[in-house]
Amino acid sequence: MRHIWAEHEKELVRLGYHTVNDVARFVCDVIQPGAGVYCEFNHPGGKHRPKVLRSALGIVILEPKEADWAQSGWIYSVVTAYETHRTQGTLLGRL
Repeated sequence: MRHIWAEHEKELVRLGYHTVNDVARFVCDVIQPGAGVYCEFNHPGGKHRPKVLRSALGIVILEPKEADWAQSGWIYSVVTAYETHRTQGTLLGRL
């Protein structure tokens, strides 16, 4: 969460998230029922990372990781999160 704070502190403070400890709350506020799940299939590096977007607040970039302890064998890790109103990629569905 510290890397998100380091990159986006000014915009997060403007949105009411005043400390690094509020970054997790911002991520939770973005990932809500009805949030669109998008994927950029044309990523030049071939990294097709899903993004969970709630355009009214921001975007969360996720990355799949193997996790033996998870029922499915996979988890999604937060790469970054920030304010945006643009959507990129293909809408795959909604939470």
